[in-house]
Amino acid sequence: MISDKTRVSVVIATLGGELLKDTIESLNSGSIKPHEILICIPIEFADRVKHFSCPNVIVIVTQDKGQVAQRAKGFLSASCPYVLQLDDDIILDENCIKYLLVEIQKKQQVAVSPMLYEIDTRLYHQFMVFTKPLSIIDRIILLIINGNEGYMPGKISKSGVNFGLPEVPGNVENIDWLPGACVLHRKKNLITHNYYPLKGKAYAEDLFHSRLLIDSGIKLNRVGAAKCYVDFVSNKVSFVQLFTTYYRYLRAMRVYVRNKHKGTARLHIFVLVMIIRLIAAKALNYLIVIVKR
Repeated sequence: MISDKTRVSVVIATLGGELLKDTIESLNSGSIKPHEILICIPIEFADRVKHFSCPNVIVIVTQDKGQVAQRAKGFLSASCPYVLQLDDDIILDENCIKYLLVEIQKKQQVAVSPMLYEIDTRLYHQFMVFTKPLSIIDRIILLIINGNEGYMPGKISKSGVNFGLPEVPGNVENIDWLPGACVLHRKKNLITHNYYPLKGKAYAEDLFHSRLLIDSGIKLNRVGAAKCYVDFVSNKVSFVQLFTTYYRYLRAMRVYVRNKHKGTARLHIFVLVMIIRLIAAKALNYLIVIVKR
């Protein structure tokens, strides 16, 4: 059971985005209010968060710019026995932290994450989740990334691509990765160095982080009762932005896969297929708009 003495530090690596205010408000209006919210921001962006006046908000100005490096500074500064890493655009359900705490207190060597939902529609966010009956395209993608083993919920495929979990009741234990948007740790289990090997936006950093946690003996579990909401904007960006995203994703994933002494052929084919699929979908939508005029 959760006692009144249970304290949680929240660590948010940010550049001062416009949704940060809403994230902090959701934290402080939940059933478990964090003891401290550490806003980790590079010195050149520090003016963006100087207006926050909540008593539990602490701004940590960092010399380094980079999500993982900023977060590491926050982890080192956290004072509570439990530490929640959180993106700056997450809205937590009222009882999200409560349910995460209930589960993490059951075991010493565990990190836990909630279920992610679309902020606008409140629909479950399905990332690389395959449900039957499978389309021809889905069958091709599964064959490319994981051969005959097919879809393995919560696992890392032969290509290095991570499979998502379906929306199922209850908890899912001993999975291969947790989304970095929201993860609760015991302070003693934190990874406190900058492990990300590339400059710029930290694509796939949650896979690098999850691997380090597992290698340290930490089990990764998803808590079915805990929920948070995210604005997934992949369908609202331009072709140029999408291609840039895929390029940076591929660059990061090549490093991740090679660290495990795997070949990258499956990964390259997967990214190519996804780009073709995306272009086809965009083109179809464009044609539909023209026909309706």
